[in-house]
Amino acid sequence: MRMMHVAGLSIILIVLIAAAMHQPEAILQQPDNDSFIQARQPGFKWQGGSTELWIDETPHFTTPLIVDCPQRECILTSPLELKEYYWKVPPSQVWKFTIDSNVAVEVERNDSTLAMRNVGNTPIGVKEIRGSGITGAVIGMGDERDYLLEEPTDFEVKQHG
Repeated sequence: MRMMHVAGLSIILIVLIAAAMHQPEAILQQPDNDSFIQARQPGFKWQGGSTELWIDETPHFTTPLIVDCPQRECILTSPLELKEYYWKVPPSQVWKFTIDSNVAVEVERNDSTLAMRNVGNTPIGVKEIRGSGITGAVIGMGDERDYLLEEPTDFEVKQHG
C-alpha cells in the first residue's frame, strides 16, 4: 500500500512539472502578419505565451534579437534597418513585417530663409535646383536641427541608398 502511494505521488509530480514547463502558444497581435510599417522602432503586442520577443531577418531565427517584454507589449529602443523581418514569441507561429521607407521633409518659412527638417524614416539629401548654390547636403535621420536655405528656392529631395 505504501509503495502505491509513493508511485502515485511520483506520477502526480511528473504531471505537474510537465504542465508547468508547457507554455501556451502566444497569440500575436502587432505588427500584423505580412504588414508594411514605417516605424523603425516598431511596437510589438501579443497575448499569452512567453515574455521573450524574437526578431530576425530569416524565418529560421539563426541570429535572433531577443527582447524581454514582461507586459507582452514593447517598443524597440534601437532602430531596425529598412527591410523584411520575422518575429515570434516562442512557442508561437512566425509572422513577417517589412519596414518600408518614408521620405518626408518639413519646410518652414522664417523671414527670408526656409527651415527644413527630415521628418521621415529615411536618410535624404537635398539638392538645390536653382538659387544660392547649395548642393549635396545630407539631412540625417532623426536630426531635429533645422537646415537653413539662404533664399526661398526650388529644390528636390532624394532618398539615399
